[in-house]
Amino acid sequence: MAWADSGSTIRGSGGRIALWVVLSLGACGDDSSRAEPDPTDGGGDGDLTGAGDGAGDGDGDGDGDGDGDGDGDGDGDGDGDGDGDGNGDGDGDGDGDGDGDGDSPAFVPGIPIDVTPMEWTYVHFPGAKCRDAAETGLGIYVEPGVDKLVIYLQPGGACFNSPTCIGNPSSWGEADLGTPGGILSRGDASPFGEWNMVLLPYCSGDVFTGAAVDGTGHEGETMQGYVNIGEYLKRIVPTFPGIDEVVLMGVSAGGFGAWFNWLRVQDAFGDVPVHVLDDSAPPLSQPYMPACWQQRVGATWNWPDSVYADCADCDIAGGDVLLPLFDLALQRLGVEAGQRLGLISYTEDTTVKSFLAYGQDDCADYDVPLAAPALPLGLYPQALIDLRDHTAGNPGFAMFQVDGEGHILLGGDLEAVTVGNTTLLDFVLAVRDGGPAFQNHVQP
Repeated sequence: MAWADSGSTIRGSGGRIALWVVLSLGACGDDSSRAEPDPTDGGGDGDLTGAGDGAGDGDGDGDGDGDGDGDGDGDGDGDGDGDGDGNGDGDGDGDGDGDGDGDSPAFVPGIPIDVTPMEWTYVHFPGAKCRDAAETGLGIYVEPGVDKLVIYLQPGGACFNSPTCIGNPSSWGEADLGTPGGILSRGDASPFGEWNMVLLPYCSGDVFTGAAVDGTGHEGETMQGYVNIGEYLKRIVPTFPGIDEVVLMGVSAGGFGAWFNWLRVQDAFGDVPVHVLDDSAPPLSQPYMPACWQQRVGATWNWPDSVYADCADCDIAGGDVLLPLFDLALQRLGVEAGQRLGLISYTEDTTVKSFLAYGQDDCADYDVPLAAPALPLGLYPQALIDLRDHTAGNPGFAMFQVDGEGHILLGGDLEAVTVGNTTLLDFVLAVRDGGPAFQNHVQP
């Protein structure tokens, strides 16, 4: 059957061009390639300075301010903002983000991806690496004339100790792409079936949060999922200059990575709203994700180099990162451009609970070579209740909670899963398009 469109329109690739101009300016620096003036003819421009620029200030750039950069602001860096740091943001701190604090680097787009449209294509990224340190890439499907994009982060568990790393994927290459199905099916088989699609593989073991490069992760492995996303974004963003909506969708490990990385992804796309569809990876607080657990996985995955730089309340050393990071996202969700984060979860998700159990009793069983003790019954549902209470009243967050112990809901029939009178398909469409179904739906 055809998926309901809920009023969404698919338009041509025009518009939003100004965004890319702004991003390009942020990448520009000094222009030191100008030719030297000819001292034998006095410049030949009639201003008697010998510079040859006609400005009369003797610097050779023609703007009259005497700094030699040609932009007319007098600071000598050539970006025209007057602050002297050369990044064009006007705050003088050199980071390019315009806030004056010097912490968050500006997003600088790279080379667009050039692929044959209307077919899945593997694109290799030399800077993206898996746990085994081998280079990896991504899958992309370009639909000409469509101004919507879904970025999908794969599932695959987590790797932070010997038991959890056993079944975690450690490599991904061109042969692993195939033809994606399910929620990434083309046509009427998916509510995103007419959209541009990018598949980000999961092979880093760090739920897309790691910056442990060059074998500095668990037992000498490379765990740089966060770094990989940065590499991908540099080329994804300029590949789709005309889009007006993005859905960052993740399942399990990918769901965790989606909300963890949302702030930087939204920054990269600028004015284009980025919505999040998170299947089975709720952002939980202490004591559900205890301080000892956050400290240890943060050290393994090198969170000091991956936690969003502007998260002033993120205490990496103290093991209080995830809720402050999520709170920072909540401050922007639904406010800037109507962004929405929709969470899908089972009430007693056995898989997620198995990972959280390693943090119980002050991480007493963290290094046990067997599976950790089960999370106490009722603790996970209480965590979801606390999450609902914590987000109450925020227009950019909603949950679809199904009773049961399963894990991952987007892989099946979206119309067969219901909470009250609302189907999972209704909720997914509401994350995509907005509307009355974007609210909490909780199965008792």
